[in-house]
Amino acid sequence: MVKGARRGYVAPQRVRARLATRRQIRQAAMSLFLERGYGGTTMDLVAANAQVSARYIHMTFGGKADLFSEVIQIAIAGDDEPLPLGKRPHWMAMLDAGGAETLAAFAATSTAVLQRTAGLLAVADAAAAADEDLAVLRDRGRRRRLVDCAEVVAALDRQQALKSELGITEAADVLYTLSAPATYQLFVDERSWSPDRYQQWLTDSTVSALLRPIA
Repeated sequence: MVKGARRGYVAPQRVRARLATRRQIRQAAMSLFLERGYGGTTMDLVAANAQVSARYIHMTFGGKADLFSEVIQIAIAGDDEPLPLGKRPHWMAMLDAGGAETLAAFAATSTAVLQRTAGLLAVADAAAAADEDLAVLRDRGRRRRLVDCAEVVAALDRQQALKSELGITEAADVLYTLSAPATYQLFVDERSWSPDRYQQWLTDSTVSALLRPIA
């Protein structure tokens, strides 16, 4: 007699299939959000492009704002590993690097993230005025980015690298503003700067604005 599968056990191949389908849905959604905007993207369109049912998407992600949230969170991280950006080894190493090295690593990380997310952030900004769920999502992302900037500034302060006239809050505001997605979009999308050129500008600007001169 063949014994049945253990209760609660999910075969690895089934887990892999579910993850692959989830990625397929996210990719379809991201392409549609970038092409048609948030309002022009329906769950039925996503389902058709991902070759699944709209019901399956609702069961897997929830509403459209929930789907958009996951798409942008994965874009920020660069993968679907369940580890926030601020807990990743390269972020922790950046905080420990010190002074100009910390800011150069921050510029590199910010540039890489913005290359993946700038278009989606523009979609969220455009839709937020008419969609309360998107406005909440956008504002949560802004607060998270400010927290990340404050963490960088706090590391610089512990290293006594900040300009003496700058308080922690003011320094975090400066870093938050210089690294704003809108600035990246102006330089790269509107003025046709390369991402490398933008990264160097961000490094130079943050070092000049935040760090004590080297004696």
